[in-house]
Amino acid sequence: MVHPQVAPPLTEFAYDRTISFVEWLLEVPMTAMQRTTIREAMVAAWQKNDRETIDGTQELIDGVDELAAKTDDEKRALRVIVRDKALAEW
Repeated sequence: MVHPQVAPPLTEFAYDRTISFVEWLLEVPMTAMQRTTIREAMVAAWQKNDRETIDGTQELIDGVDELAAKTDDEKRALRVIVRDKALAEW
């Protein structure tokens, strides 16, 4: 799933990180249908060169990397803050 015509390219890594983050944030595993819906939305965004979605996905990936360095208590606190903001936007 690489779309090299858009920078950064859409990769399986970006998709996997997005799924992992959403599952962590909501504390529930996604169904196959939900995963497919996200994949299709990401592919469509990259095909349209939707900068808002592409840049948001890159910020999410960067945030996942930063989150990995946090303690469990910090992660729990951040989950509440980020979840409230994300749900309001979604």
